[in-house]
Amino acid sequence: MAVINLAILRNFRVPDGILMHYPTGNSNVNHFFPSNMLCLDDPLLNISLMLYVAGAFARKGGDTSRNCIMSPIYTPKSVLRLYPPTKILVAEVDPLRDNGIYIGLNLKRVGVDTEVFYMKEYIHNFN
Repeated sequence: MAVINLAILRNFRVPDGILMHYPTGNSNVNHFFPSNMLCLDDPLLNISLMLYVAGAFARKGGDTSRNCIMSPIYTPKSVLRLYPPTKILVAEVDPLRDNGIYIGLNLKRVGVDTEVFYMKEYIHNFN
């Protein structure tokens, strides 16, 4: 989403479509989604890694609290409306699940052709 946001904001060509596989839409550690609780004991995507990744985005002083590049869930509706058709895959047991659902709902609300595929009983990083 950050790349799409930059393309739209800088008037570059936007892809014809997007496929997001359990997208990370939020680098703000103070913005809570219920599925974040799943990272407390996840062997791969645990709380330490989530905090490290969020910190890596902001290591040079960036503000994750409202920046649509660092935390695309804050993308303004005026930008979201310009998105191409989008497909989002989310796993049921994944700390990023609610990010993907939230993004999908926001895209649908502004009229973007969006499908969210909820992979029941799948975990983060499934193949």
